[in-house]
Amino acid sequence: FGSSRLPKLRLPVLATHSGLAAMADQAVILARVAERAERYDEMADFMKQRVEAGGALTSEERDMFSAAFKNALTGRRQAVRIAASVAQQENAEGREGNSELAQGYRSKVETELRGICEKALGLLESTLVPSASTSEDKTFYL
Repeated sequence: FGSSRLPKLRLPVLATHSGLAAMADQAVILARVAERAERYDEMADFMKQRVEAGGALTSEERDMFSAAFKNALTGRRQAVRIAASVAQQENAEGREGNSELAQGYRSKVETELRGICEKALGLLESTLVPSASTSEDKTFYL
C-alpha cells in the first residue's frame, strides 16, 4: 500500500555493547523511527535518553537532537499564534467568554513550549556544551 515510496529506514546492527552504549544505540534507532512517524515529542525524548547515556554525539545525532526539538516546537508556535488571533477576534466581536477560552488555550500551549525549551536548554547546559570537545561541537551547540 504505497509503502514502497517511503525511503528505507537504515537501522544499524547492534553488536554487543556495554549497557549504556546499547541504550544509546537503541535511543537513536527509536528517535529515527519517531522522526519517520513525525512524532517529534517522542523523538526529543529518545534524543534526551541518548544524551543522558553519555558520550559525544555524532554529527548525525546532533542534527537529530536539533530537529527533534525544533519540530516539537513548530506546531505549538503556530497554535499560539492562532489562539491569540482567535482570542482577539472573539473579543472584537463581543464574545469575551470565547476570548478567555482561547487565551486559556494559548496559555496551555505556551506552558508546553516553555517545558520543551527548558528540556533542551537543560541538556545543553548540563551535558552537551560542557562536554563539547571540538570547535565544531561547540559552534553547533552555541
